[in-house]
Amino acid sequence: VTIELGDETHAGVARILEAGVPDDLLARELLVSKYREGDNLDDWGRTSLALTIDV
Repeated sequence: VTIELGDETHAGVARILEAGVPDDLLARELLVSKYREGDNLDDWGRTSLALTIDV
């Protein structure tokens, strides 16, 4: 995959996080807390596909 940050493009490798491992739980917690304003995202936080990108 490629990630664009401002004017820079970086190559990386995406992988699906195994459900229940610490990185998976942290990713879900951070995303739900960031985007929950005005919406109940609890179901989304439990059922979404969590990915990580190693750059």
